[in-house]
Amino acid sequence: MARKLSLADKIALIYTSAGSQRNVAALTGLSHQKVGRILKGEYAPDSKVLRDPGLRAAIDTAFRIHTDVARAQARRDGLPFDAALPVFYSRLPMKVSKMIDKVDPRTGEVVRAKVPVIDPRTGRQQVAPGDRVAAQNVHWLSDDLRNAWIAGKAKTGKFYAASVGSIVDIRIYKKRADAAQRGPRTDRQRENRRQIAEKVNAGAINVPMFTRYTPMDFPARMIERDITDKLRTKHEPATGGPGTLLANQVLFQIDTRNMEPTSDETRAKPRKTRATKTRKKPRR
Repeated sequence: MARKLSLADKIALIYTSAGSQRNVAALTGLSHQKVGRILKGEYAPDSKVLRDPGLRAAIDTAFRIHTDVARAQARRDGLPFDAALPVFYSRLPMKVSKMIDKVDPRTGEVVRAKVPVIDPRTGRQQVAPGDRVAAQNVHWLSDDLRNAWIAGKAKTGKFYAASVGSIVDIRIYKKRADAAQRGPRTDRQRENRRQIAEKVNAGAINVPMFTRYTPMDFPARMIERDITDKLRTKHEPATGGPGTLLANQVLFQIDTRNMEPTSDETRAKPRKTRATKTRKKPRR
């Protein structure tokens, strides 16, 4: 059964490709103030504004354009696309390297070395679509819509893990993380803490922070619970202030475990992890 999208849902989806309220306004022909009020739910569902046939037609036209744009990008990147939930996402660029035989000047031995592939037109290292896929500007999607979209991507079998990013107040994030720490830290935890402390000491305030990857070879409900729990316990307490955004990005890793290497460098196979067990919590 097709999901029924509200006007706010459609504008939130358009926002994933437009990237700003002004761009959404330009595409729909609405004022950016009206776009903002719809996104924030400031109109009653039965308000005269939302019942306006002209407004609804403008949003529907913009939504069709957005859907075509999102579909075209997914097709270019070889990514699964669902027209019922047309979130714009794309492969992130990756610097291109290759393996060559190289003589070690110290020993005279022939060794394998990774070197950048240079674009003769620019003199810079070539860049190509990589195996990380990002959906940006998704913070206006409702939790239900975002979770349904991620669950749909899990079912395709294209991706092996997902992470959700937020713009957090790093000072609050660090304070809560330190208070929640129990027992000795692992090497990874110590490195993460060091990086966070460096940002705080450098005067950073609002910085991007991603959840630990959630494996996608589990039932949709488990994936949803795991991501939701990480957002609520780690990110949500450090958002809400000026310049912060909760769940504004989703990052996928394409599953290359059963694919042939695309160059003479063998890809490292990603390690499977167990999904974090979480308690079901009331929605905010």
